[in-house]
Amino acid sequence: MLHWCCRRGFIKYFCFLFFTGHVDFVQVKSEPWDVSPDEGKQNYPDGEHCCTSCHEEFLTAASLKQHREKHHQNLRRKKYKCSNCPYSSEYKGNLHKHIKVHTGEKPYDCPSCGKGCTRSSYVCVHMSTHTGEKPYACSTCERAFISSSALRKHMEVHTAGRLYKCSNCGHAFSQLSLLQAHVRVHATEEPHKCPSCGKLFADAGSIRRHMRTHTGERPYECTACGKAFGLSSTLRTHMRIHTGERPYECTICGRTFSCSSHLHAHLRIHAGAKPYHCTSCTKAFPDSSKLRRHIRTHTGQKPYVCTTCEKAFSDSSQLKRHMRMHTGERPYMCTACGKGFAQTSNLHYHMRVACPLKS
Repeated sequence: MLHWCCRRGFIKYFCFLFFTGHVDFVQVKSEPWDVSPDEGKQNYPDGEHCCTSCHEEFLTAASLKQHREKHHQNLRRKKYKCSNCPYSSEYKGNLHKHIKVHTGEKPYDCPSCGKGCTRSSYVCVHMSTHTGEKPYACSTCERAFISSSALRKHMEVHTAGRLYKCSNCGHAFSQLSLLQAHVRVHATEEPHKCPSCGKLFADAGSIRRHMRTHTGERPYECTACGKAFGLSSTLRTHMRIHTGERPYECTICGRTFSCSSHLHAHLRIHAGAKPYHCTSCTKAFPDSSKLRRHIRTHTGQKPYVCTTCEKAFSDSSQLKRHMRMHTGERPYMCTACGKGFAQTSNLHYHMRVACPLKS
């Protein structure tokens, strides 16, 4: 699959039309450069259905047709061209609005503070800074924004590391197989519907697996510890706890993870994104699990109970540390003298101060 990467940053576009639009915006504030379909192009494995206008590839002929009707039907009719940069439009009014970027004209003023804007729509967005209104809400984490462009940029947090995008609804996936399964939902005339929650599925196998979330059925059992799971994929991920396998690696810092969702959450830390907000205080977190742990500090909930002494904890890691008091397990070993410790903090103190073989 092809994509284009802006040479002034790391923004990727799977459509050449969108890439050139980005270039048009960037070079308004810098020197212009010529753009061809080979500029910034990078390759993914070739697909069967390729758009001849922008070289984006699709899984089905129907997806390709829908893409062309949506994005390329007016390409030859963009007769209104800017004399200052490569921007062009099929509408004269759009060109007039664009020209203001070069002239600095700002005819629309904010009635509250007098700030000038090039378009009336920009005034509406700016007014939200006075009113506090945020009409554009994220459907994934419910965070709200003052403009649609800010929402689109935020959505990149949820799609980080997801290279395969559905051309019908825009949903993104980290694996091609997941996208192919999703596309069948659009292609199927009568998709399978869950009677409990109404969710749609493309085939009977998918809905059977989903129904286990309602029935509690767990047919896949771990041979190492006996824990059972509703999906074979969840069992495979769990088995990595026993094998130590961590196949997902962060390309930024090299840290590895046992499942892809943990890698995606980790990538948000590098990006500085914290889309999960606590409704009780101002704190925000990069993933939902950290938010859930934090919420327990407000509710006082302690769902993790020691089976030996019945002491309860708000976090599973706290329970694991506590259980070592009963089992005597000391998994953290000093590399110098071989002494074991139940907690890493005790090991670090020992290695700094108390180890008799410390160099």
